[in-house]
Amino acid sequence: MIGLEIQEKLAKEKEKFVENLLDTYGLGEFKDHYPRQLSGGMRQRAALIRTLALKPEILLLDGPFSALNYQTRLTIADEIGTILKKEGKTAIMLT
Repeated sequence: MIGLEIQEKLAKEKEKFVENLLDTYGLGEFKDHYPRQLSGGMRQRAALIRTLALKPEILLLDGPFSALNYQTRLTIADEIGTILKKEGKTAIMLT
């Protein structure tokens, strides 16, 4: 929720929205973990959720898979595609 905090837009409604995103995409039980405690794929999902929390109309994903190994890259690419479709978001991806 750091983006919301920085923009001073953190409210109970938005906090609930973020909690729902975390639960929906399998990170609910990891919400109090440090990034170093998450796998590469979990970090990517967390980064996407952090962006979705701001409810942007268009997302710009700049090298979202560059730090991942090949197998994880394929899995996360599919997951991110599914998340974007489900959330009804448009993304421009640079690779």
